[in-house]
Amino acid sequence: MVPWKGALLLNNIFSVSASLMFGFSGPNYANNFEMVMLARLVYGFMVGVSITIVPLYLAEISPINLRGAIGTCHQLMITVGILIAQVLGLFIFNQPDQWSLLLALTGVFSGVEILTLPFCPESPRWLLLNKNQPEKCRAALVKLRGDDDVDDEVAEMKEEAQKESSTQKVGMWSVLTLKDKTWKMPLIISVMLHAAQQLSGINAVMFYVTIIFEQTGMSAEEVSYATIGVGGINVLMTIVSVFIVERAGRRILLLYPFGLMVLFTGLLTVSLNLQSRDDLFPGVPGMKRLAVIPPEGNPWEWSSVNRTLDTIPELEGLSTWD
Repeated sequence: MVPWKGALLLNNIFSVSASLMFGFSGPNYANNFEMVMLARLVYGFMVGVSITIVPLYLAEISPINLRGAIGTCHQLMITVGILIAQVLGLFIFNQPDQWSLLLALTGVFSGVEILTLPFCPESPRWLLLNKNQPEKCRAALVKLRGDDDVDDEVAEMKEEAQKESSTQKVGMWSVLTLKDKTWKMPLIISVMLHAAQQLSGINAVMFYVTIIFEQTGMSAEEVSYATIGVGGINVLMTIVSVFIVERAGRRILLLYPFGLMVLFTGLLTVSLNLQSRDDLFPGVPGMKRLAVIPPEGNPWEWSSVNRTLDTIPELEGLSTWD
């Protein structure tokens, strides 16, 4: 079994490959849209692997009391990346023949990971439970915590390993067929949370935010700054979640944001449908501008799903972080 750190390093092969294809697919080189499609496919595979492994690695190197906050930092970096891409695309690589250079920048961040990740310790939990190397586990914990007093944490991992060895693990088919009826409610909650996140409309807003702002009558400069504002709010709300996710509780932080998203996406839908009748509804452009800037997304949705699955010992392997 490949360790989490090793898997992340190997995953950069796909990122660098996609980056090269993006770079050479532009109008100044191959000018080939098939290469863009293939690069998207390769890069999508890389993202899928990363979005699964990174939360696991972060959870296993984090202290228990900071696990939720550090796990949310993964989502924070995603929103920061979106904001950086918006700034670069609108203000730096904003010429018609520069889009391939912007896409190729993904390879730069992979290069940074290739250079820095080898200096990070391997997951202590993986070293102990998967490789049975207690000394290396302890050394990794000492490096991560900056303290030699890690014996209690090692003992907790050993106790957890004993519990896991006595728990029957199940496959995906057993889950889908509800082999145990007590799994029903946690699984429904998990599926509905993921479905609500995907169907909330946030992806459509982020993809078409520039067009939506243009339809409100904004100038090109105003549209650029408004788009950056949407990305900035995305980052801001994720930063807020890092500090309150362990204090306020996940249920409250799911209910209120989802409620606001229903309100604002409903407002956006109404305003888009009335945009051709601005003479009868003069406030429509303002409605659209307001509706595009809600407190977006639920950065704690992944954490909530995994905590829900972790309430069932047999299903712990299906979660992406503890």
